[in-house]
Amino acid sequence: MKNLIKVFGFIAILAIIGFSFTSCGDDDGGGSGGDKKADLKGEWIKDGGTNNEKIDYEGRGGYNDPLYFRTGSSGYANYYGQLVSYDGTTVKVGDSHSAYKPIKFTAKIANGKLTVSGLGTVDNIDLSAFNGMYTKSGGSNPGGGGDSDLSGNITISPSTATVGTELTATYSGTENVSYQWKNNSTNVGTNSNKFTPTEAGSYTVTVSATGYNSKTSAAITVTSGGSGGGNKKAELKGEWVKDGGTNNEKIDYEGRGGSNDPLYFRTGSSGYANYYGQLVSYDGTTVLVGDSHSAYTPITFTATIADGKLTVSGLGTVDSINLTAFNGTYTKSGGSNPGGGDGDSNLSGNITISPSTATVGTELTAAYSGSETVNYQWKNNSTNVGTNSDKFTPTEVGSYTVTVSATSYKSKTSAPVTVTSGSSGGPTNEFTSITAFKTWLNSLPKNTAATAYSVKLNVSDLGGSYFTTGSLGNTLYTNKTKYVSINLSGSTITIIPQGAFSGCTSLTSITIPDGVTSIGGAFDGCTSLISITIPSSVIYINIYFFHDNAFKNCTSLTAINVDVGNTAFSSQDGVLYNKSKTALIQYPEGKTGNTFTIPDSVTDIRGSAFEKCTNLTSVTLPDSVTIIRDNAFSGCTSLTSVTLPDSVTDIGGGAFNGCTSLTSVTLPNGVTRIEGVFERCTSLISITIPDSVTSVHTPLLSIAL
Repeated sequence: MKNLIKVFGFIAILAIIGFSFTSCGDDDGGGSGGDKKADLKGEWIKDGGTNNEKIDYEGRGGYNDPLYFRTGSSGYANYYGQLVSYDGTTVKVGDSHSAYKPIKFTAKIANGKLTVSGLGTVDNIDLSAFNGMYTKSGGSNPGGGGDSDLSGNITISPSTATVGTELTATYSGTENVSYQWKNNSTNVGTNSNKFTPTEAGSYTVTVSATGYNSKTSAAITVTSGGSGGGNKKAELKGEWVKDGGTNNEKIDYEGRGGSNDPLYFRTGSSGYANYYGQLVSYDGTTVLVGDSHSAYTPITFTATIADGKLTVSGLGTVDSINLTAFNGTYTKSGGSNPGGGDGDSNLSGNITISPSTATVGTELTAAYSGSETVNYQWKNNSTNVGTNSDKFTPTEVGSYTVTVSATSYKSKTSAPVTVTSGSSGGPTNEFTSITAFKTWLNSLPKNTAATAYSVKLNVSDLGGSYFTTGSLGNTLYTNKTKYVSINLSGSTITIIPQGAFSGCTSLTSITIPDGVTSIGGAFDGCTSLISITIPSSVIYINIYFFHDNAFKNCTSLTAINVDVGNTAFSSQDGVLYNKSKTALIQYPEGKTGNTFTIPDSVTDIRGSAFEKCTNLTSVTLPDSVTIIRDNAFSGCTSLTSVTLPDSVTDIGGGAFNGCTSLTSVTLPNGVTRIEGVFERCTSLISITIPDSVTSVHTPLLSIAL
């Protein structure tokens, strides 16, 4: 008779399965000593270490909370595990190599030093060299935020500015930093130390570098060009006609803003201005106008608005132009503002842009066919760009238009012209060195995944991992706003090493050359990578549990395709298998569809095969499957149903860890132990365990049944 355990309620299921063990009597708190974990955060270098021994803890928190032991200059982890707890003396680490079987060692921090003892051999890896005293370095935590501050400060000059004034960011440190400009909380500009604002606001710039805490400058205020009282300018906007005027006197303010913000005084029926100046400020009573005839020497007069009337006084003679006739009371008309707005009549001509399609860097020319003298305003989508000119050279992709306007006329806007990146492959985008490619990419504007730059690289070495300066991965990692499709088919590389493209979120596709035999954990965090093809020459792909998975966190990856001539691997519907299809190796994280049936040929579901496949709600296993390895379905948060056939005899640690939508499970006959299989399955209220199960294990608890 089956040993049936069916438990309802969250507290009861915790006691049996072990989702949380803060009170299970473990001598170091069972993970509840996390209040001391922050003390360990950082990169610690062993004093007098013979092989550059380091201990790294990035402080990620949660169940994915790695602690790294590293040696040598490469920065790769010799060993790492999940940091379960640290109470100030005892460290408990879940062994990542053996399904998180806990190991312990002693670590104490005093006077800025970390002292480690009690480390021995774990999984045939001798960690005794890591015993000793450590000093925190200025280096970074692997795969996470920086643990040290940038050495310099970041400032913006000038300290105050008007719209259209170029801002320059100055970083005083030695690190190679990236720049992000903001207007209030909105990102603006590109990765550059210079930015020219097109609208008023509070501007900052943040600098960042791999492995360091970012720094943000003090804010500077960018104004529209007024010297005070600008908050009342909008009240003046419109065409005001003088009550009882003897020569059709009008005052017009179009409310353009910025440094070109004209206020017009007009007489007669022609609509032309007798006088105009730049409106510097208006505080509700006093108007300050920069005199357009005399280098904008300010003049002042009084203007008040009440009951829909504008009353003007204090105007005299300016530059031999007598403006006294403009003193008086005005009523707002239904007419237009000169130089913009709706205008009184239509412009006589049409406005066009040539060429009709263009690439970034191609000069655009606006042609107006009418007789009026017009002003030009270029736009990329809805953003003003360029100057008052009939020519403009775009620096980024987009949909460009130009609007022409003239005094007392309705404005006209051209049909849009699409500007693309111009990257269509070929000699222009073909390089024989990573340095040349980097120089080219650094010169380009930001783009989108849909307009990714196409590049062919013919190189013999990728230059190392993404954090190796000068490598291909580092070039992409430091240009995350520039999406790139890379063709390596002409390269003579044989290995794509661990971390080669980790975190390269702008990599949209990659062609791996024939001749590559080994792919390490190379594409972790390539969130824009949609598909990949494994050539026939590849005999090894690092699809290793938890850390070194080649395609971990590739959230957009929909297909892993394999050349039919490959002797080690195969693919079916974008899913990666071994050649004989007896082992399912990797289901792409971004693959569409919410159900999946595993083929009858499969006997082995490899570790992390479905990890974080959040689209899946149901998976059907055939009777041929005998083993489900560690973390096979970990993080499948939408998974509500999984059918486990009686053929399954071995379920690895964490196999369904974090499957938060799973509500009930029936384990098959033949399974003898459960090892942390259902941790953090917060919706699981029912589990049926057969007589064959003799023990239940979690990282912190064992139960004999």
